[in-house]
Amino acid sequence: MNPLTRLAKKTYRQARAGARRGAHLLHRKTRKFLRSIRATHGAGYGFALLCVKREPYAIMAIENINSLHFLNPRHSFVIYADDICESVLAENMRRFDYPEKVRVVNAYGSADKPWQRYKIETIIDSSRKGLIFTDADGIWHDDPKIGREEVTLLVLAYPIRSNAIETKVCEHLFSDIGAGAFDHYVTGFVSIPAKLMTDGLADDMRKRTDALLDDPFSFLELEKDRENIRRLSEELGMNIALQSNGLSIDTLKKSDGPKDRNILQSLYYGCANEITS
Repeated sequence: MNPLTRLAKKTYRQARAGARRGAHLLHRKTRKFLRSIRATHGAGYGFALLCVKREPYAIMAIENINSLHFLNPRHSFVIYADDICESVLAENMRRFDYPEKVRVVNAYGSADKPWQRYKIETIIDSSRKGLIFTDADGIWHDDPKIGREEVTLLVLAYPIRSNAIETKVCEHLFSDIGAGAFDHYVTGFVSIPAKLMTDGLADDMRKRTDALLDDPFSFLELEKDRENIRRLSEELGMNIALQSNGLSIDTLKKSDGPKDRNILQSLYYGCANEITS
């Protein structure tokens, strides 16, 4: 097993265990009382989360939302779900600290497509509605302050040219726009102002992601490299679409990695479990 995969799995287990312990330390009424005596809360944002195909995402979404509501109960949430996750969430609405601030929408029914396509559609739709997207598998440690005039992604991972496999893929699929010179940002957090989510950008995000999902990548020697590109298809496709459309990108965090508790801690559930579709 890849060392990064082992580390991601370990980090996910530790973060989940920590979240469970924290959730049982205080009764809900006590937690709400503690919130009431905290300093004045900042403005609330509207967030969107995606929960499809796997029940654990619904449970992680509850933990994600409660962790941010502990810091600021003014935020509101829309969960884009499929049949599976809608059912789990309906059975667990009582577990939300502020259920009145959470709305579950069955946007995808049986969800028989790769999850990457649903993430792209969720980001497009939620951005047009003025919402901020965040992955379900994350825990908040600080109330974020987000500039809403430009694109903000989670963190800059690396320049694409520093990754040999991604460079080959970009030269194969996107050489016409010089995508190999772009940067790879992590899309566990995505804030795209509604005014920037044009029809052209939305179509480009879909087109780039579809190209990465559908190409056989026969020029890559290892199947694990092909699978990794497909797993990252929405992230890489979104990066290429945003940068080829000339949009500047800010980041929520300056650095990130397993166990990083600055603002938003990503649990990397998909990476740890090698979920490719």
